[in-house]
Amino acid sequence: MGVRFRLKYYINNTKGEERDLHAFNGCSSLKSITIKSKKLSKVGAGAFKGINKKATINVPKAKKKAYTKLLKGKGQAKTVKIK
Repeated sequence: MGVRFRLKYYINNTKGEERDLHAFNGCSSLKSITIKSKKLSKVGAGAFKGINKKATINVPKAKKKAYTKLLKGKGQAKTVKIK
């Protein structure tokens, strides 16, 4: 069993290319995710399952179209906005 804690926002400052399979699964208080990496190529199927229904995922403007396609269907509600 892992340690559970409540995230309200998350900023990805790393240059990583992948997000864990269940990275934010069950973090219902998570309302804001900022992805600064421009090299993201893979996101787990249930990575955003259970995040807040009013959450926003902020991505770099240059990668918005690609990241919108990449992040679609990763467990988040349809009301989650990708900006």
